[in-house]
Amino acid sequence: MNSTPRPECGSFGCRMPPGHNMGQVDIPENHNPHARPEWDSYFLGVAVAVAQRGDCTRSRVGAVLVDDQSKRILSTGFNGVDRGQPGCLSGACPRGLLTLDEHPPGGDYSNCIAKHAEHNTLEWWDVFNRTYTVRQHSATSMYITRRPCDDCQQLMKEYGITRTLFPDGYLDLTPNKGL
Repeated sequence: MNSTPRPECGSFGCRMPPGHNMGQVDIPENHNPHARPEWDSYFLGVAVAVAQRGDCTRSRVGAVLVDDQSKRILSTGFNGVDRGQPGCLSGACPRGLLTLDEHPPGGDYSNCIAKHAEHNTLEWWDVFNRTYTVRQHSATSMYITRRPCDDCQQLMKEYGITRTLFPDGYLDLTPNKGL
């Protein structure tokens, strides 16, 4: 049996045990090499891979924007600062210097210098696809490694994202539906 540690995923993102090489993949003994994951599992797996690029000492988060009809990835993003700026992993983030006891997960992010993964995903979508907007799609989904905060939920609604999926649930973001 392969003893590679699994990520600990919950409502506040995914974390690997200390010292684990995140490039390793744990393949179960009963793995069927001919089986294909269903789409939601596949895209959540892509979000977990994207999260590895996150620049945060507290939680690495990944997001994947998908066209539901074609099942094509439109954009990806992870939590972190703008390119070229000192980030959390370099000690530049006040929130990242606090322990989880000093500042529990969730809540106020005013002392965090990073943009959320959802924000970065949509920002890169804007940069590279100015002539083709998400609003032209009948249905788009955002796959995220944790439940989105209220601000990111509102941002996704403004972009016309119809649903968001995360490891322990999903939200229907279609117009006239509640968050």
